[in-house]
Amino acid sequence: MNLLIGSVTAGSKVGELVSELRNIIEDRVNDKFRQNDVSIGIIIESVPQNSSKSYIRYTKSDNSLIIRFHIVFEEYLEKYKIEQRYELGKTFLEWLKIGLQNKAFIKNNPNLDRELLLNYVTELGQKEGWFVDEIDWSLDLDK
Repeated sequence: MNLLIGSVTAGSKVGELVSELRNIIEDRVNDKFRQNDVSIGIIIESVPQNSSKSYIRYTKSDNSLIIRFHIVFEEYLEKYKIEQRYELGKTFLEWLKIGLQNKAFIKNNPNLDRELLLNYVTELGQKEGWFVDEIDWSLDLDK
């Protein structure tokens, strides 16, 4: 597997948070699922309200799944970093779940345990304070 997580951002802490998430997840997932010949790219874009649309696209020729989702730049500017992390984590998992349900992707990757992949990503993130049920305000990420 070749999992790539990237961002296109302006301001806020989103770029920094995406880098943190990438460092937690990418290498471990790629190693655990190395027997699967598939690419999954997740791009998080911080855009002005009413900007371009989020999408999921599967390309059979190179067996790649692209998940590109947008967060509203103005909404994230008003949040503390810990709030941004919480919201970004929830949104990341939601889009990953949706992407892994792509019918063509499933058909062409029957040996990929999608549930295990999603659970593993969640577990890795939770160990580092991501994908939690509620914000832990005792953490101060703005320092």
